Amino acid sequence: MNNPAQMATADPSFALEQILPGTFVLQGILGGILGGFIYIAATTLRSDKPDLTEVLVVTPLFMFAGAIFGALMATIIWMLRLASGLRMGAGMRVALVINGIGLMALLVIQVAEIYRNHDLAATVFIAMLSSLPIALLVGSSVKPWKLFTFGSIAMVRNGVETRDESENLLSILATLPLRFLSLAILAVWVLRFACERKINPEVFSFPTWFVISAVYPVFSAYVTFRSPRSSVLLINAIGINLPLIFFSAVAYTNYSDVVSLSSLPYDLNILRTAFVLAWVIFIAARLTAAHRLKGVEHENRNYGSSRLHRHTLNSAFGG
Repeated sequence: MNNPAQMATADPSFALEQILPGTFVLQGILGGILGGFIYIAATTLRSDKPDLTEVLVVTPLFMFAGAIFGALMATIIWMLRLASGLRMGAGMRVALVINGIGLMALLVIQVAEIYRNHDLAATVFIAMLSSLPIALLVGSSVKPWKLFTFGSIAMVRNGVETRDESENLLSILATLPLRFLSLAILAVWVLRFACERKINPEVFSFPTWFVISAVYPVFSAYVTFRSPRSSVLLINAIGINLPLIFFSAVAYTNYSDVVSLSSLPYDLNILRTAFVLAWVIFIAARLTAAHRLKGVEHENRNYGSSRLHRHTLNSAFGG
């Protein structure tokens, strides 16, 4: 029987599954969730009069359905791989899944006759595009459970920058609010862009506006996975949150300013305050974790020096 190390060398794809059984199902679930979101965003762009509230309501349903479908597809891919013994790299997985989903969508559409001819190609393309995350994630080295971990923070040791992780439960729990709030708002912003761009093109006449507005949640989510050094992180946090703090203070002093922005499906001031609070909790946890990691390093260094000193004395006295 091949051990995990041999399997990883012989076939890089699915190597993680040999070490942690069930990984491919989790990868399929994550890919299905992303695929469900892509399907909603793509169909919203094609809709004549999309309603943002309706889109936000159905999105979780499609993402849940996508998770189930992703787990099923992951199981099928894994069974094909075991039965055939073929090396299934990313290219083969993409070709297999996308072509299979495309043919399936084409068959369903033709049998049910639910689309007009000019919609056929676009519908099949959206189905294939939505299956792409499943094909890329299943069998890869991506670890879906990393969404619920501390991530990493940069530490400097002897002039060399390294990355450390913390398993402290409080540090992990303090990381999750900012991470998932950022991801959720980024998803809402993408859907809002799809709706508003279709209804009123003048609102988003320049894609630059969309990109600039997405920088904040993207950066906020990224640093929860890969944080820079604590000093750099603190400076970045202050710089990126100063505008939010300013606008929140202005809005609280004059609540009519918030009402005038009621075109969004949420209160902007509450959202800004939630982000600032999530950042405060996150920064406090990161600084505490960095201090704790330095303390552990200092203890290990002292322990190593003590052992070396005892070994030297024992050698000197023949002990």
